[in-house]
Amino acid sequence: MGWTSTLHHGERTLDFINREMGSKTRDGKPVFTVRASGMRGSTWYGAIEYVKDGTTKVFGAAVLTQRKGEEIFWKEIDEGMGPVECHAPAKVLNLLTETTNEDAVAWRAACRANLRKVARSWETGQIVKYGAYAYRLHSPAGARKGWYVNRVGDGALFRMNARQLAQATPQGE
Repeated sequence: MGWTSTLHHGERTLDFINREMGSKTRDGKPVFTVRASGMRGSTWYGAIEYVKDGTTKVFGAAVLTQRKGEEIFWKEIDEGMGPVECHAPAKVLNLLTETTNEDAVAWRAACRANLRKVARSWETGQIVKYGAYAYRLHSPAGARKGWYVNRVGDGALFRMNARQLAQATPQGE
């Protein structure tokens, strides 16, 4: 369960992992085919097709990556192992076939929940809960800077950064 490494020869991480994940063969035929993939930070996410005994399945995978100089390091984790990294893009999740594996089901649900957080649209006057307090959205602070908010109760003005806002829960959810 360790890390694998090799020289990357200037290849982009996305391209390298796509090739690596799709390169396993049996009797000259591909065993795995990458159907969709994407990077979120240094983590690669993919929908990988696997054909066995005439049955096609598509499962999700997260590959942790690191680059040091000319070397690339990676660690493959499939959805059935319950990866902690759960920011797979919708194009990957939409291709996955049904599964009864509880860890895979939980991972997919966590990924979808994270997608909903990112897709939220905020409006002036909307009330959100963050930590122990409720805040009323006052005005956008600028691209990637979050919103200016007033704490409900005393009206104190704060700037809630984008990460905090992503973790906030709109009142009523």
